[in-house]
Amino acid sequence: MTSLPLKNNIGYAVGFAIVLFFVAYSFVGAATPSIILTWKTNNFYPSDFQGKALPITGSVVTASAAVLRDGALTDPREITFTWYLDDTWITQELGKREVTVTASKLFGDAHFIRVVASLPTGERIDSSVKVPITHPDLVIEVSEGESGNNDTLRAIPFFFNVGSLANLIFSWEIDGIKQSSQSNTLSLPSNLAPTVSVLAKNAANPLEFTKITVTLP
Repeated sequence: MTSLPLKNNIGYAVGFAIVLFFVAYSFVGAATPSIILTWKTNNFYPSDFQGKALPITGSVVTASAAVLRDGALTDPREITFTWYLDDTWITQELGKREVTVTASKLFGDAHFIRVVASLPTGERIDSSVKVPITHPDLVIEVSEGESGNNDTLRAIPFFFNVGSLANLIFSWEIDGIKQSSQSNTLSLPSNLAPTVSVLAKNAANPLEFTKITVTLP
């Protein structure tokens, strides 16, 4: 039995390692692409709100898709995107990485947005996202006045389909008695501890409203 010279053995080992490297590299280069699918809604919420704004019935929702390969974004102009809302086809277009829909479901329900991306390589990948539907909400914030001064109540609205506070109408009651203020603030003597109610309504849509009642300490 003969053996190859050591020099030849090293040469074969190096060559085999190079082949393995290019095989491994080709697998890495052919990594399966993926989609990052996100959504947002632009209804009203306080500027210091740190959470994610949720849509209510009638809110406009924008979904965006980004296709990645090996951690890098691919050019959306070369990808055909097909969009679905609750399994109903919306549109199909080259480079259309965003779609806008209007929420039609009611509080407690959800929409599902799905996108299928057809790549120039012939690959097809898809992703879907759940969009929960909430309702308009209110929080009452109390700013205590200094001794002898009135407290200030402020109604803070969330998720109305408006662009600003100016598009909302507020109605206040103290112990069941209607107040004259139609803004989101109300002045109140600091020595009182009444039950306060406030209703906020979209001036352009009277069916879009919410009400909160609290008893001040």
